[in-house]
Amino acid sequence: MEQLFSFIPIAIYTKLFMWLVFVFCMIIGGSYLSSNNNQNLLTVHNPLPTLILAIVVTLYMGLRPDHYQFGDSYFYRHTYYNIAVDSTFSTDTEWLFALIQNTCRGFRLNHHIFFFIIEIGYIGFLYAACRKLLWENTWMAMLFCISSFSFFTYGVNGIRNGLAMHLLLFAFALLADCKKWIVPVVVVLCFAAFGIHRTSIVPVSAALIAYFVIKDPKWAIYIWISCILLSLVAGGFFQNLLGTYLGAADARAASYTAQTDMSQFSRSGFRWDFILYSSVPVILTYYVTVKKHIQNRTFNILATTYIMANSVWVLVNSMAFSNRVAYLSWFLYPIVIAYALIRLHIWDDQDKKSAMWLMGLSAFTIFMMLLGK
Repeated sequence: MEQLFSFIPIAIYTKLFMWLVFVFCMIIGGSYLSSNNNQNLLTVHNPLPTLILAIVVTLYMGLRPDHYQFGDSYFYRHTYYNIAVDSTFSTDTEWLFALIQNTCRGFRLNHHIFFFIIEIGYIGFLYAACRKLLWENTWMAMLFCISSFSFFTYGVNGIRNGLAMHLLLFAFALLADCKKWIVPVVVVLCFAAFGIHRTSIVPVSAALIAYFVIKDPKWAIYIWISCILLSLVAGGFFQNLLGTYLGAADARAASYTAQTDMSQFSRSGFRWDFILYSSVPVILTYYVTVKKHIQNRTFNILATTYIMANSVWVLVNSMAFSNRVAYLSWFLYPIVIAYALIRLHIWDDQDKKSAMWLMGLSAFTIFMMLLGK
């Protein structure tokens, strides 16, 4: 089973996925361009094609070849075989991820099956979140997510971070229901995410602010803009502050602040390029809530959570490996856009504009791949 895709040359394994997703998004997007209203987006779709898509992507990413081009998964492969199997429960470590590793080792599963199990969680929680938030058109929501800039990278590289964030995505999808009985379930899921990657505390804190404090996203936008100014003026202070925090939460993450070799993340310095990239959901949120005066509680929670979590990255965006911090908000990027474009009535020709968004975002992912990002 683990050799399912061994016929694909390793040199094109990632690029093949990117190009196939891109072409697929072009075809699906093109089918919406002929629509003359915004009703097709909320036409109830058969969930089976989306489920098949999720299974195929899980197989392709989970049963990937064993190669250093997949970044941290190569590191996790060696760690997996070298750890001592220990059933002792401790909240001083990422206990849930350790439990998953120990269980797989206990059943003598090889690293290919271990990665496949992680991928089932990564894609599975994403599918569940899309199904919960946009059950009429989970298909389009999934396409927005799998074509996003950081999707493949955090499925095969930062696997622990990716799994934790998609677990949180499902938790936030439940939280957005605003039903009090769901809150204990959400708490359990957030605790589980914390047991996989401790930096989960950043998006969890942002979600709490969105749920209990900031009910109107425009205030989060003002905070985001303020963080840009603060980062320009006192970026070093916040970088040291975050480095100290991550040191308590994740010793490995703390080491990123001290790295000088930027080969794994193009360059240091203030990242105006990624500020611009991160601003897209912020601008869309401003347009929806301020310009169009559309108020939707679920969208407000998702958008505010994204903006507040991204504000943390904005403060330290010039530090080495800040992409690790950025992903603490970027995992929400496609779902914020998808929810607004599919659920909310923004334009009269929304089908066409939503198709253009999908095609544009997938084209951006291809563009970044061609640049080697």
